[in-house]
Amino acid sequence: MFKGAVTIQGEVVTRGGSAHCLNGKMSKSDFKPKLKVVSLDIETSFTENILYSIALYTETDRRVLLVSDTDVFSNDCDIECFPNESALLLRFLEWITQSDPDVIIGWSVVGFDLNFLQQRCDALGISFTLGRKDEPVAWRTAAQGASRKYALVPGRVVLDGIEMLRAATYTFESFSLEFVSRSLLGECKLVEDVDARAVEIQEMYATDRIKLAEYNLQDCKLVWDIFEKTNLLDFAIERSTLTGLDLDRAGGSVAAFDFLYLPRLHREGFVAPIAGESSDGGGPGGFVLESKAGLYEDVVVLDFKSLYPSIIRTFHVDPLALIVSKEGDIPGFKEAFFSRERTILPRIIEELWEARDRAKLENNAAVSQAIKIIMNSFYGVLGTSACGFFDERLASSITMRGHEILRRTQELIEERGFPVIYGDTDSVFVQLSGAPGQVSRSAEDLVGTLNRWWSDYLDEEYAIPSFLELEYETHFLKFLMPTVRGSEKGSKKRYAGMVSAGGSSQLVFKGLETVRSDSSPLA
Repeated sequence: MFKGAVTIQGEVVTRGGSAHCLNGKMSKSDFKPKLKVVSLDIETSFTENILYSIALYTETDRRVLLVSDTDVFSNDCDIECFPNESALLLRFLEWITQSDPDVIIGWSVVGFDLNFLQQRCDALGISFTLGRKDEPVAWRTAAQGASRKYALVPGRVVLDGIEMLRAATYTFESFSLEFVSRSLLGECKLVEDVDARAVEIQEMYATDRIKLAEYNLQDCKLVWDIFEKTNLLDFAIERSTLTGLDLDRAGGSVAAFDFLYLPRLHREGFVAPIAGESSDGGGPGGFVLESKAGLYEDVVVLDFKSLYPSIIRTFHVDPLALIVSKEGDIPGFKEAFFSRERTILPRIIEELWEARDRAKLENNAAVSQAIKIIMNSFYGVLGTSACGFFDERLASSITMRGHEILRRTQELIEERGFPVIYGDTDSVFVQLSGAPGQVSRSAEDLVGTLNRWWSDYLDEEYAIPSFLELEYETHFLKFLMPTVRGSEKGSKKRYAGMVSAGGSSQLVFKGLETVRSDSSPLA
């Protein structure tokens, strides 16, 4: 079974505009596609529910299609004017056919732009043939929540900027285009009042159509630049290559797991169980240490690198290893044991880990991020009844081992005279006392000592190699752990601290409300 790109050799014939390979032979390939992309955005009247314009932005083309009874010119882009919506829509579909993009990107591009264009085409009796070979868009709704729509465009892929950023684990206070573009690019939309932009768009259409066209195109450019800045297209390609998922598929962790796991399981002589046949239940969540409220100096954060994948790899937490285990194998939790010799998931993680290390050396952030997300999804997959391999013993043997590791790490640190202020799932916050300028060195020494201890302990106790790796992550010059409101107890998942960045100090807030710069003095 080949994963990713393949080379197909054979006699190629063309039928109906498509290439067909006769008696083709496949072999693995390192081919990376160079996809042709267009950024799409539309402007509409929110009162009349009609289309004003469509902006199109590619590597070589900056174009706005505008409903206007008079010609409009701009030095920054090509503006084509049309007497009515029908003429504009027909020209848009013609442009798509001529330019033939592989990927259409936008912001809420499915839920708003394509959905609105479909509605206007239906109202005007036009077939919305956005696909290759003039095929129409097919629509489907999510199994949960009928309001969420998916657009299937034959021969093309539609990528929504919001969905892709979330898939790549980006988080923002708001996923509005204005907020994200300001955060990532330092740029903004071309309107005076973003919150009242619907009214302003109608005013621009009535009084300044050049400004409307430029505003429309600027939104396309912002989306294009966000994709470039965050390597979202490369991320989508790498994720698809690794998991077999469609480029535009959001989520799909169970399907990705099956894609990687099932072929190896079959080679081991087993058939996968059917989802829903396993017992109910699930493993506990991540462990949080009791925090010690107060204001501290020189607090360092020590973090276990990819803790859950490391536990899977170290303790052989694996569906196959669970069912073929025998006496003397590696103990888990909930009376589970895992085979020392026959495993699948630990080997998958080992391969992904090595691939991620190579990606980091090559500064390939997209590959590195895609692999990280896939590895971290395995625990969640094994803990959901939607997965055919769901078993309470699997999930519990990951999270409960994490609890044990965090508690024992706290004890080891405090035995060496350093107070642990807080801990959460895979990290501990430690106050280090030492000479000025020596805190980072002390933290590195502590990390080395703890990693050696875990390696020796696991070898002596279980006769297994340790893939647990504690890292020195952050040094807080000042650190605040607040109390729970109305109590003397320290809070959880809420803290603030000051770090040094680029020669200056920077405040970091986690789970705490901070004063917004756009709040009024009375707020």
